[in-house]
Amino acid sequence: MGRYQSIISAIISAICIFVVPYLNRKGIIIDETAVTSIVASAVAFIAFVWSCWKNHNITDNALYAQQVLNELRSGVDAEEELFEGEEDDDRESDIQ
Repeated sequence: MGRYQSIISAIISAICIFVVPYLNRKGIIIDETAVTSIVASAVAFIAFVWSCWKNHNITDNALYAQQVLNELRSGVDAEEELFEGEEDDDRESDIQ
């Protein structure tokens, strides 16, 4: 189990061990499996939103554009100048 999975599992366990019995004694009846399902669903939703927000460079052109962007952000001059008429085959050979 990874670090984040262990942390999430510990939080769910702590809620089920401490919070649910406390609420049950106060008259609010909550099932542990329902709490586990709700927390797991919330974590899954957050992971989904984060993965949609994160930049995914799947195509060769996207990878090339990300490399150029990283060079521009770091202040290093790009090795080649990009021209509007440049063909995709030239870019792919530079990436590989």
